[in-house]
Amino acid sequence: MSIILLLSRQRSGTGALASVLERHPGIVYCGEVLDPTCEERSFRRWLTERGSTIDEAIDQPARFADFVDELKAESQINLIDIKYNCLASINPPFHSFLDVPWVLQILSMLPVPIVHLRRSPLETYISAKIAERSGTYHTTEIFSFSEVVNVDIPELKNYLEICYREDRFFEKFFAGYSFHAAFDYETMITSEGRVSAEVMADLERLLSLDLSAIDTKPRFAKQAPVSLAGKIGNLPEVTAWLGKCEAFAA
Repeated sequence: MSIILLLSRQRSGTGALASVLERHPGIVYCGEVLDPTCEERSFRRWLTERGSTIDEAIDQPARFADFVDELKAESQINLIDIKYNCLASINPPFHSFLDVPWVLQILSMLPVPIVHLRRSPLETYISAKIAERSGTYHTTEIFSFSEVVNVDIPELKNYLEICYREDRFFEKFFAGYSFHAAFDYETMITSEGRVSAEVMADLERLLSLDLSAIDTKPRFAKQAPVSLAGKIGNLPEVTAWLGKCEAFAA
């Protein structure tokens, strides 16, 4: 094994978990390899260094396979982080869910162990809005955001529709891909601010690595508010709208 994939929706705790896993002496965190702003290892940067761009490369799947082969050839274990929206940006048909995104096809054929982090779409939406408003996407200190967010209902509707399709897709995808472990953001971090013992034990089994000696306190502090309701300025309107949406009521 020379690659581990962290897969999630934005604002779902990959940074926190990666900051723990990279303390293992054999693991190197590569960052969000499909994100154009990635400051670590980046597929886009890899293409640029070879005289191409993400828009010009007509053989993107083959080039990505070469990128992955280079990662596999290294002695270290490369922890790569891919968000759902980056899959969609590099593989636009993804959101129509006619087929498995070619990035996942390539990685699942190896096969690569996938650590799948899940979080409520409403929470990721509000978390993203708080991050945008505060200008704080990651913090190592206790985070406090005193303002409330007024939700744009049409925008939320569009976001939840995408999330609903994503969740149905990944439910089906992982039903046929056993080499993975799934964790929920809400329970991954304990009240003491550490990755739970249960999560660490599951990761040891998935990755066949001894993780017992590493510090399980993430470098980044958890930013989720104690009460999501307390951060939504137009909560009655949002609650009423959600109550009318059968697809999201559960």
